[in-house]
Amino acid sequence: MKNKELPTPPNAKPIETLSLIMKRDEAMRIVKGEKNVEFRDYSDFYCDRLLDDDVYKWSEQMVKKGYDKEKVYSVVDLQREVGKIHFHNYNNTWYLDVSVSYNGNMTIDADDVGFLQSEYGCHEMDSSLKAVEDDIRKGTISETERPKAFFFVIDEILDTNLS
Repeated sequence: MKNKELPTPPNAKPIETLSLIMKRDEAMRIVKGEKNVEFRDYSDFYCDRLLDDDVYKWSEQMVKKGYDKEKVYSVVDLQREVGKIHFHNYNNTWYLDVSVSYNGNMTIDADDVGFLQSEYGCHEMDSSLKAVEDDIRKGTISETERPKAFFFVIDEILDTNLS
């Protein structure tokens, strides 16, 4: 089946509104226009919420059927598109609702950090990139162990009770 045409993969189901906990000072940076990209760790917790399990299962089925694994994973997109984020604190004493123009995941490397810098003027990951590069030079981590993160490009503020 390696040469057989691969069926069209399913699309990841979008998330209309994602609810996320945030520190008030970070929310205020968004309100003031100082922050336009939010990051979250590429952890099991966020993978479970932001990657589509049905698309993953489809991919695994295609590999079991004999399709080339690299080809299967090159055509699927597990990332769920987020339309809005409802930021709030643990006690729900404040909230900040924003629209999201783009979301994805990234590796902390020069290409992905450079993309965020050039496309969105975001320099929040600059120090993380330097730390990762230092760790690789020291041999603390290998090139293949670079950390990853999810990111959300904030389009506009929709509603808030912050002032």
